[in-house]
Amino acid sequence: MGAVKLWAASLAMGFVATAACGQDYPAKPITLVNPYAAGGPADLLARTVAGGMSELLGQQIVILNKPGGATAIGAAYVASSAPDGYTLLIAGASSHIVTPALSSRTPTRQSSPLRTAPG
Repeated sequence: MGAVKLWAASLAMGFVATAACGQDYPAKPITLVNPYAAGGPADLLARTVAGGMSELLGQQIVILNKPGGATAIGAAYVASSAPDGYTLLIAGASSHIVTPALSSRTPTRQSSPLRTAPG
């Protein structure tokens, strides 16, 4: 009997996953925020990643450079944007670990832990 329940649950999960994949994402251009200066190594990395993302997703990826504040300006911009998956941040540990640890007034300070994107 346990095998039948397992099979039924697996079949139901397949239908749920198919329904979730049926959403049209991305339906508009995606903004990739780079919290470092334009023309530097991080900008080159962001543009390389954006090219691959654009090919994979079939949608334009717009690079937005928001340097300053030890990456806090770019991170705050993304944190205050709509949580719809169309504004992404490409950054290192400084925007989520170092800057919040050194400043109590960091706009990206969170009381809840960060979550990874489903994939």
